Amino acid sequence: KTHEITNYLNKRHINASAYHAGLSYGKKEKIETNFVKGKISAVVTTAALAAGVDFPASQVIFESLIMGNKWINSNEFSQMLGRAGRPRYHDRGIVYLIPEINNKFDGESEESMALTLLESDLDSVHIDYNEDEALEQILSDISSSSVKNSQDLINKYKKINIPIDIESALDI
Repeated sequence: KTHEITNYLNKRHINASAYHAGLSYGKKEKIETNFVKGKISAVVTTAALAAGVDFPASQVIFESLIMGNKWINSNEFSQMLGRAGRPRYHDRGIVYLIPEINNKFDGESEESMALTLLESDLDSVHIDYNEDEALEQILSDISSSSVKNSQDLINKYKKINIPIDIESALDI
């Protein structure tokens, strides 16, 4: 479908490229570079890739709210919305939803799902660390400079249930 939409745009003189998991690394890299340089006006991607693609796009268009065989959830939707408008590149981001009227999936219409997603908050995320994973995360926080000192680290993990004491982790 990414190629169908890309062809549609190209026929209307919008320079677009399809971007999906079936492309080689080199081809994806070329599309990314050309988009950043402004040589490509639009990149058409699958929902799964749109959740992680880091293009400085000013606009995001949702042709569908289905990813694979299920509706996207509020966290996925929020992640994809975040692709529109990058502070270094744009003063605002624009998001278009193009739900198909009366298109039903899993007993729900696409337009009602669009409204649900637009009105939703993010779902809580719970991470269940084992000791090694907790140590790895703490080391990552320290090495990335996301914490400035041991008190910042203690404060960060105060409300997170981890299977190791922060002081013991710092000793390790």
